[in-house]
Amino acid sequence: MSLFHRQHRKIILENPWYTLYLDAISQERTGQRLNYFVIDMHNESVAGIILNARQEILFVAVPRYLLDTLSWEIPAGSLEADETPERALARECLEETGYQVTITEKLYEYYPSNSITNQKFAIYLGYLQEELPQKAFDQNEVQQVEWLTTTKVKELIKQNTITDGLTLTALLLYLQHLTE
Repeated sequence: MSLFHRQHRKIILENPWYTLYLDAISQERTGQRLNYFVIDMHNESVAGIILNARQEILFVAVPRYLLDTLSWEIPAGSLEADETPERALARECLEETGYQVTITEKLYEYYPSNSITNQKFAIYLGYLQEELPQKAFDQNEVQQVEWLTTTKVKELIKQNTITDGLTLTALLLYLQHLTE
């Protein structure tokens, strides 16, 4: 049995990445009626903790318009049509960093903002293909590519330098994974 009943749905905005709806809903248990804005993501998203032979983590510095800042993040992106999450992450890593990687393990899957969007985010562990040189990366999207030690990552978290929620979630789950 559903917890909610949707009486009406209106499209507010539609683009290739998401649709913004205004839903008229009622809660089944209480009968309360609400207007509810929903961001319907068209594709699932992936992010990767990518390690090199020294166990350093791959980061990208991305200019973020809304915050007017350079944000340190792990490689991430959305799946394209008929693409597996592993393939999407390998493609995103190549586009954002110029590195070819092998994705080995799913660490976690979650909904980062489940009160307003159905965006599903999967975090994977992967490794640099050391024998292959770095290629050019998309400098319109990424300003800088860096390998950071786990110690440096912990320091940047403590200093509140890494502020992207998806990156923080992935890093904290990975750091917990290391202690198990």
